[in-house]
Amino acid sequence: FSHLLKKNTAEPLATLPADAVYVLQVNDNEVFMKSSVKCLPYLDEILSFNAMEGFEYFASQISAYLPQTGQIVISGYLNRSNQLKLMMSTRASEGAFNQLLQSLKINPKDCTTHRSVRIYKIATHHNAFYLCFHNGIFSAAESVKLLESSIDVTATANSLANQAELKKLLGVVNKNNKHNWLMINHERFVKAELPKIALDYQAQFSHYKDLANWSAYQVTFTDFEMKLSGYSLITSNSFFQQFHGSMESPMSIPDSLAFSNISRLESYAAPFAVGSDSVMLQFYDIHHFVMNSKGKDLHFIALHSDGSENLAEAFLPSDFTSDSIIRHKKIAIYKSGVGDFVPKCLLDSTIGCNYFVENKGNLIFADSVSALKLYLDKMAGGSNLASNQTYVFAKKHLPSQSVFELYYQNLNQDARKFFSASFLKAGGRLSTMRVFSVNARESVDGMVPNNIYVRFQ
Repeated sequence: FSHLLKKNTAEPLATLPADAVYVLQVNDNEVFMKSSVKCLPYLDEILSFNAMEGFEYFASQISAYLPQTGQIVISGYLNRSNQLKLMMSTRASEGAFNQLLQSLKINPKDCTTHRSVRIYKIATHHNAFYLCFHNGIFSAAESVKLLESSIDVTATANSLANQAELKKLLGVVNKNNKHNWLMINHERFVKAELPKIALDYQAQFSHYKDLANWSAYQVTFTDFEMKLSGYSLITSNSFFQQFHGSMESPMSIPDSLAFSNISRLESYAAPFAVGSDSVMLQFYDIHHFVMNSKGKDLHFIALHSDGSENLAEAFLPSDFTSDSIIRHKKIAIYKSGVGDFVPKCLLDSTIGCNYFVENKGNLIFADSVSALKLYLDKMAGGSNLASNQTYVFAKKHLPSQSVFELYYQNLNQDARKFFSASFLKAGGRLSTMRVFSVNARESVDGMVPNNIYVRFQ
């Protein structure tokens, strides 16, 4: 009797198959739909949200019969063709479901069955939807297989909510049922998005599957802006693992670090030492930034020191002489004798550190003298990070303290190079995304607090 009662009063998460790509738990549907309206075309490209119009219609027809909380759960799954298919689940009564069938003019006898549960099909201008009612849950899906899987996991107790690795995140989500939550499985999400990425960048994009295991974010929208705030579960091979207990204090990004037309900035609080026979320097902040110049990405590494007088000495080659110095705007450009020093957090990159300059307590490295000359030209013109208004604006939306920060600014459709020809031909809007910014703090009990800010237009 206890098992039967539990099944008949199931929560939506308890009816979701465990192999979800993502789960959107909408605790306030009215706020979500009104606030996200300008972002929906972009969410369609990220989360295959084009089924939302149908789900919203079904929910509106049954809204008067929903529990007071009105929680609606949208989940996405990969089919055999690696396409995302969505399912909506919400608590309801059987009477409400029958009312929905009547309003949709569906013959109650026109159905198929799975484990004695009736499944109905309805064609819309978007696509065909499949509807069913089981265990106190009304579900609608783009695939009949999804409904069958949902019915199956309820019978076997092998649902997403019962997965051991998700217990910590679900504990956080369940404590706050006033906000809308987005939970993402990083490995499956990368697999779903890979066809949208240009071949030259697919290997680089694939690394994001190791960012973490699952993440759960409170999601909010304002006009064309999306903000995510939550936690990521780290595993032994995840990117965030390297910041586990790594810093006594948060990093500081110098305003003089970059220039106004920066394309991308990644900063890490990761202790890093470099030395020669006579000098050993400890660096706590590592900054990787990219400038796009004439369609070409120029990569730079910046190390911030504590003001040591011997800042540059540890990186000079053993055969260094003053005659080897190249001067530009009266600033010395040195050849580096430690070209393979790229820190652990950047090992996957192809950054050359062949030359460097010393500037206001920072060592700035690049693969060529011409790149450093361009950097010095920008600095001489007063173009520093503090003058980058989009960066300053994005920073206001994220906590000030972090051990990792990523900032990307789209310059003159520069983002188009990251996407596949088929995605762009279909009118992919993400190529026009203006700002993408992330920061993270140190992990606590295996979870990394992090925040994401996106401006789409």
